[in-house]
Amino acid sequence: MSKTTLSLFIDDTHFVPHGQFRAVVDFCLAQGVCGKVSLIAGLGGEPTKLAMGQAPSPEEWEFLDQLKRIAAGGMDIHMEMMTHAKLWDFGEQKMRSSGPCEGAWLYDPAVSQAEYQAYIGAILDHAARYGITINGISVPGCICDDCRKMWEVLAQRGQSQLSDTAIAAVLALATQGKWGVPAVAIYSDEADAENPTRVIARQDDLCVFDARLNLSVQDLIGFDGKHDSDYYISADGTCGKIPELVNAGAPHFLFCAHWFDMNPTKPAGWHAFQDIILRINSLLGDRIEWARPSDIGARLHAASRRTA
Repeated sequence: MSKTTLSLFIDDTHFVPHGQFRAVVDFCLAQGVCGKVSLIAGLGGEPTKLAMGQAPSPEEWEFLDQLKRIAAGGMDIHMEMMTHAKLWDFGEQKMRSSGPCEGAWLYDPAVSQAEYQAYIGAILDHAARYGITINGISVPGCICDDCRKMWEVLAQRGQSQLSDTAIAAVLALATQGKWGVPAVAIYSDEADAENPTRVIARQDDLCVFDARLNLSVQDLIGFDGKHDSDYYISADGTCGKIPELVNAGAPHFLFCAHWFDMNPTKPAGWHAFQDIILRINSLLGDRIEWARPSDIGARLHAASRRTA
């Protein structure tokens, strides 16, 4: 019997609240969980030492050490770009005050491949200075006024997908060995019949793929104060989104939690997160396997090459 591959995305991962990431890493490693976690060096434009390229604080070093530890144990590290907000000015070492945010910017076909490559490459190089190899991109969402205007313009132009030049830039950086994995994930949105998880660019053994979440909108692990373990998997393992897809023979299931709502300082979200993972492993353990997004992408790329 084929197994459904599960991949957990933890978005907005951060060194604040201080010291909490270690408990999440301990739990995920103990449970064999694979997926991805985020690195957002300048979240919201914060002038932290990490964002400024300076010697990190002890709290930041602790977070970076735990990132390396969980990466070694089965998690990819994704950038949610540099700020999860406006673009970062690497010359001035600060966030820009105007313009669309990084997520909407990735959809703009007017941006050249060279511009994308320089900006994304600068983030990769920034992380590498601290011993972190980033393996993919989780596109940060935003509904600020500048982004709403940007989305309206893009919609008028019929642009509903990531820019081709952004995808080409990601692949070009892969040919330079910048990502550390042969299959680079770009998570852009939720999966549906017209937009499955699929390879969107390739060159020889390398590929870029769109890693579509099955539940990107339905984060009920604490996001916005909502938490519902049973939505994912019931206490007896017979009901919930994950058993439904496993029973239907789905090849993979990608789901998301958000750091600021599920870290151990938020008991409701933290307990819901733990319940979901424990239920999956104890009740579906023989029918699922955990994998990193890059592993899923590599399998998709290999399958597409066999049928080409």
